[in-house]
Amino acid sequence: MRMDITPYVESLRHDLAAAAEAGGAEAKAAAERLALALDPAVRLALMDALSQAAAEITSELPAGSVDVRLRGREPE
Repeated sequence: MRMDITPYVESLRHDLAAAAEAGGAEAKAAAERLALALDPAVRLALMDALSQAAAEITSELPAGSVDVRLRGREPE
């Protein structure tokens, strides 16, 4: 099963932009640049969380395992 994490990354980007609105146009532009720069780190953090969840689920299964694999930039 392929999981698209892009909506989660975009949601975070949107939330950051909304928070920066109070600071005016300059703050909003800085937030947009920051969000773009953080994109790879956010994706990696989400992948780490998915991998840890898979390990925890696997430890609770009587038999079998749950694996998280990358296909391109998206987990599967």
